Amino acid sequence: MAKRKEIERLPDFGNKNYELIKKGYKVYPVYHKYKWWIEYEYKEEVTRFTKPISANEINLSIHKTILHLHQKIFGS
Repeated sequence: MAKRKEIERLPDFGNKNYELIKKGYKVYPVYHKYKWWIEYEYKEEVTRFTKPISANEINLSIHKTILHLHQKIFGS
């Protein structure tokens, strides 16, 4: 019997996400033209990343985006 592939556990980033939401940032996946994209919104300005992602990569991509934005804004 084949072994199940281990699911990569992501570290908790709830506090960083909360801080971004308080600042007015939103990070979410969008399905457009049969592909998934990550977008973030700040003050009604929407930015879409140029690289499409697979459905399996949505959580990891959102996680990386939140960490990137938090580092960019708060420097930690």
